Amino acid sequence: MFPITIVTPNAEQIVLASHNENFRLILNSADIALPDGVGVVWGIRQLSVINRQAPDDVKPVSRHQIAVSRISGVDFMVDLCGVASEKNQRVLLYGGRGGIAGKALVELQKQYPSLQGMAQDGMEFSGSDTIFDETIIDSLVQTIRSRNIRIVFMGLGAPKQEYLLSLLEKRLQGEPVILMAVGGAFDMIAGKIIRAPKIVQNLGFEWLWRLIQEPWRWKRQRALMTFLRMVILKKFF
Repeated sequence: MFPITIVTPNAEQIVLASHNENFRLILNSADIALPDGVGVVWGIRQLSVINRQAPDDVKPVSRHQIAVSRISGVDFMVDLCGVASEKNQRVLLYGGRGGIAGKALVELQKQYPSLQGMAQDGMEFSGSDTIFDETIIDSLVQTIRSRNIRIVFMGLGAPKQEYLLSLLEKRLQGEPVILMAVGGAFDMIAGKIIRAPKIVQNLGFEWLWRLIQEPWRWKRQRALMTFLRMVILKKFF
């Protein structure tokens, strides 16, 4: 059933969802939720242990843990663009400022020369992260339909991008469109933010690499401690 929605929850988003019911419902109702963050992967592993009760005449009880690994939202976006290029499907990069979406599209088209699509800066929103002017929704829906867009990458940051995708989903019921929240992926693809080397990513320290480049994010890292506490309490209590 279309449209298909993809979210990329990290520890910070999960903490927000723990006390924001609307945001929690959006994340839980997404068709695909990628574990984009080493903290989320750790949390899933801690809480996914399944106790398998043995029959009464068998003493041992086995414990199985679901295998899970991090799936980077940026890498998933790039791979989707590769599929779109092969299938001649048009993409829309929406969000960011200063033409960063357009720069990201240019870089993607260098990698996939046959990729077709368009880019648009995110509009300035008034009010809260959950309230959008209907003209914004109308404009996006019209663009998606008139330009035959099949994949929308929304880079507004959480929770704004998830709320906007949720509204788009309601307006595009039954239409063959993929809607994906990508956070700061445009910055990384465009080269504004330098991605960590693979070895750093594999070790689970990409968050630290980004924090070094953007020290102002340190306040957001406090959510990691809250997330750790939530997982520990859930597991043992």
